[in-house]
Amino acid sequence: MPPHSVHFAAKRCAGCDAFRGWMPKPDNPDNVEKRHQLQEMLKELLENEATTQWECGFLRNLLEQKKLSPKQQACLNRISARLMGGVK
Repeated sequence: MPPHSVHFAAKRCAGCDAFRGWMPKPDNPDNVEKRHQLQEMLKELLENEATTQWECGFLRNLLEQKKLSPKQQACLNRISARLMGGVK
């Protein structure tokens, strides 16, 4: 697809060339590493005995996210600051 397209590529049947759907854009290696670091931090916060029940639920929900909203990031920063003395 052209660089300005929202899609990476079209999936097409090898036999008849019928359109089968859209392919997602491949992940940027830098983003993959940032997500890995985020996952590790979330696991560390979840293991902290001082984490409240609400915070545990919030953090478990973030484990499922690919990208955090600004509000989610701000809340995570507050939790991290309280439990770990700041964001890593």
